Amino acid sequence: MDIDYELYKIFHRVAGAGSFTRGAEELHITQSAVSQAIKNLESRLGTPLFLRDGRRIRLSHEGEVLFRHISQGILNFSAGERSLKEMAGFDSGEVRIGVGDTICRYHLIPIFKSFAEEYPGIRIQVKNRTSSGILSLLKNGSIDFGIVSLPAGSGQYTIQPFRRVRDVFVASRRFEELRGGRCRIENLAEYPLLLLNGESTTRNLLDHFLQSRGIKVVPAIELESMDLLEEFAKIGFGIAHVEEMSIQRAVSAGELFIINTEPALPDRELGIVSLGASLPSRAAKLMREYILTREPVATI
Repeated sequence: MDIDYELYKIFHRVAGAGSFTRGAEELHITQSAVSQAIKNLESRLGTPLFLRDGRRIRLSHEGEVLFRHISQGILNFSAGERSLKEMAGFDSGEVRIGVGDTICRYHLIPIFKSFAEEYPGIRIQVKNRTSSGILSLLKNGSIDFGIVSLPAGSGQYTIQPFRRVRDVFVASRRFEELRGGRCRIENLAEYPLLLLNGESTTRNLLDHFLQSRGIKVVPAIELESMDLLEEFAKIGFGIAHVEEMSIQRAVSAGELFIINTEPALPDRELGIVSLGASLPSRAAKLMREYILTREPVATI
């Protein structure tokens, strides 16, 4: 069957507007032209697409099914148009990134700033999630790539190492006896510990490290944010497990000190994860390479 795309365009606009009159205005055509187009489409498909109640209209069941399919098609048309525009250069485009708050704040904000200055026409969309949430966004196509703590899921993902980071335990003056020297890590289990919740990869890596040494801990507080762990540590609620880069200011200000543990905690690796080696747009590819080639920036 030959497809008259103009009829579907008119149908989609009227359905979105909820009115033949508003649809005609948005399309800059007459209402009679809109009515005739809908009649033609209904005749072609052999089913009513709208239910009419006086001046009000609403989609029939068949109309709702058609509207969902056409909406997806229009999104694909838009994506194709955007990709073609990007092929001419980097004057426009969009990149969608999933990242956790600590990684974003201490590793990516400086990169985003310089990227936006160099490529002002490319829109950066950031979705803040945990590592598991970022993988979910990847699966449903909501982001182009994410940055997570490794390991990340199974072999269905393409992963590029980004940066190694160091996690530490920190405390306020309330735990002054732990300052200086080296503290056996099993002794920390006797103190109130402030940890990320069990859904985070960072927490799972810590638990695995401690369990390998026969250490089991019950945290005093579990949170979703390292920034909050830092704040609770500052007021003496316990000893927080955080990324070293995130607490540089607090350590310099004397609000917290790093506990030197024996053995030291192993480094943690961050990675850029995508569903395939090929990203959906040139803008996304450019941003990924931009991130991979930037050096860490000190926060103090």
